Amino acid sequence: MTPGLRVAVRAVIERDGMVALAAFDDEAGYHYNWPGGGLEAGESTYEGLTREVREELGCEVVIGPLLLVYENLPGATVQVPPYAIHGLGLFFLCSLVAGAEPYLPPTADEHQIDVCWVPLDQLKQAPLLPQVGAQIERALSERRATVCQEGVAQQNAFVVGNVHTFPPCLPTWVPLPPTVISTEALKGGCTRWPFNCRRLTPTLWTGGMPNAGQLGALAQVGCRAVINLTSDTSGPFMSGEAEACAALGLRYVHLPVDFEQPTTADYMRFEEQLEALDGQRVLVHCRKNYRASVLAYLWLVRHGKPELQAREAMLAVWSPDEAWSALIAAVLGPSHGYQA
Repeated sequence: MTPGLRVAVRAVIERDGMVALAAFDDEAGYHYNWPGGGLEAGESTYEGLTREVREELGCEVVIGPLLLVYENLPGATVQVPPYAIHGLGLFFLCSLVAGAEPYLPPTADEHQIDVCWVPLDQLKQAPLLPQVGAQIERALSERRATVCQEGVAQQNAFVVGNVHTFPPCLPTWVPLPPTVISTEALKGGCTRWPFNCRRLTPTLWTGGMPNAGQLGALAQVGCRAVINLTSDTSGPFMSGEAEACAALGLRYVHLPVDFEQPTTADYMRFEEQLEALDGQRVLVHCRKNYRASVLAYLWLVRHGKPELQAREAMLAVWSPDEAWSALIAAVLGPSHGYQA
């Protein structure tokens, strides 16, 4: 290997118009890395990429064709950050093995804080290293077009030569756009998120009682509002939740629901508040995510989500008791088919 030249292998994992990226917070600020890294001595490209993806995304992938080649040359006429070096990058189109899901491994780098799914159409604006989002989006688009025309992809890899892919200043995404999906938020019980936290859609999360640190983490990943369903008799509560939300720029709504006697009026007030948020990312919480999971289930079904899928998400938290099953029947109607 040429002295001073770093060869890196990276994975492009696409699903449903999004790509899986590793989120870091280090000297470059909050940003995303394409999963991968430098090859070690004696390591093949496939061995190195398999290792790097396992280290950063905690999962296994099937490595496909070479999609893009880039060379980063920190030129004498361009002011570059200290982490920019002469590098050759090989991007491979990859897919997750059956049943695999990316997540933040417990042994990840100390500066890695998350694994996120980021929409392809936002890569050009994302704080991304190396900054080749536009080229990746184009390569994927042309590859799809080639497959449609010929049935088999014959496209050669894109080559990005002598470009400044490690800029001295990255875009700022704080808080994150609501279309970015944090896999850390999917892990119920993770100390960074409220108890029993679940992401039901890109904009609707449910969970148990948060603390101040968890509210801050939610704000960092694009949460814009908090709906608290706890009643005055259902404590314990987070002290100063409304004030904490205000300090973070979060809209705070308190809709107390009696756990023993939920009513259709409770649900209709909840639906009205969600619709008023107009697609903003929101956390709906109670103490343990029992109230929140049922009201979210009702909202999803009434807004076109497949009932079985919405029900599975609710049952992953708890099985509604008689009072809450009666509420479900009252809101959805006896012909809907829900059975406790």
